[in-house]
Amino acid sequence: MWVLGALAMVAAPLAAPHEGSGCESSRPHPIDIALDAAIADSGGVTAAMRDAQAAAFDAWDALLEREYQAILALTAGSRRGRLRTAQRAWLAYDEAQARWDRAMHAEEGTSAALDVAGAAVARRRARTCELEIDLNSLRGE
Repeated sequence: MWVLGALAMVAAPLAAPHEGSGCESSRPHPIDIALDAAIADSGGVTAAMRDAQAAAFDAWDALLEREYQAILALTAGSRRGRLRTAQRAWLAYDEAQARWDRAMHAEEGTSAALDVAGAAVARRRARTCELEIDLNSLRGE
C-alpha cells in the first residue's frame, strides 16, 4: 500500500516544473524526497525498498527524457547531432556500469539488489541534472 503512495509522490514532480529544487539548489529534489520517505516507510523490507528505488528510477528516467527532448527542441544541426552522440554514449556507459555494478555486488546477498539499484538511480539523477543545467543554459537562465 505504501508503494502506491510513494509512486504518487514520485510522479507528482513530473507534472510541474521543478526549478529551484534539486539539481542546482541546496534543496532536495522531490523525487529524492519521495524515495527517502518510501525507504523510511519500508520497515527495512528489501522488496519494499527495491520497489521504492524502482519508482525513483522510473521518475528520474522520465525526467531525463523530458530534459533531453527539451534540449533537442532548442538545438539544430551539428549541435543537435552532438547531443544525440553524447546521449548515446552516456546510455552505453550506463549499461556497462550497470553490468559492472551487478558483477561487483554479485556475492552480497539480498543487499546486492539495493546497491545496484541505488547506483542506477544515482546515475539517472546525475545525468538528468547535467541535462537540466544544459537546458537552463540554452534558455539563458
